[in-house]
Amino acid sequence: MTRACAALGARAVVAHGGGLTADEVASLPGDPLVRAFWPQTRILPRCSAAILHGGFNTVLDSLAAGVPIVAVPLAFEQPATAARLNRIGAACVVSPAEAGRGGLETALKRVLGYPRYRHAAQTLAGEIAAADDLTATAALVLAALRADDAIAPATRTRSGSPPRVASGVGLR
Repeated sequence: MTRACAALGARAVVAHGGGLTADEVASLPGDPLVRAFWPQTRILPRCSAAILHGGFNTVLDSLAAGVPIVAVPLAFEQPATAARLNRIGAACVVSPAEAGRGGLETALKRVLGYPRYRHAAQTLAGEIAAADDLTATAALVLAALRADDAIAPATRTRSGSPPRVASGVGLR
């Protein structure tokens, strides 16, 4: 992530959750701002884009701030969330394998270079801001994400094995 940001002249803000040593932090490319944790609801409104794994809390915080997303889904609901974010135009999705081969730089360049990503995120931000409470906000975002009828849960084949789908999400 820091390499992709540095290549595009963007300064990365990294929250590593305690997973990096001081030596690892010092070896990161570019001039990133690195901490174990950041108050993301205060940081995200100052960001041009968010690179994240697609966990729903960070997705919701990013969208509430009107920040477009580069999603690298890793597990659980993240591939489905990322696919829906891509479908509504608020994110560009990169697989972990693609991310390791320079895909983050390409995706970040796309999200920063095409205003449609920011517009989609800001549209959702406006709707989130207009919601009365957190429950209504979550329901609004979920409804937008579920509006994509091209995405369905993966089903088993006749042999009983799951279908072969690269993203981990069964597409009709």
